Amino acid sequence: MSTIGARRRNLTGKPNPPPLSSRRFPSLPCLPSTKPSYR
Repeated sequence: MSTIGARRRNLTGKPNPPPLSSRRFPSLPCLPSTKPSYR
C-alpha cells in the first residue's frame, strides 16, 4: 500500500517525492512532471 501513499503524496504537491516510488513507476508522467531532475 506504500505505492498508493506515495502517489497521494505526489498529488498533494510534495517537493521531494520518494526515489523508491519513481523507480517503481518511472513511466508515470506525474513523477517527471513534478521533478524533471529525476529524469
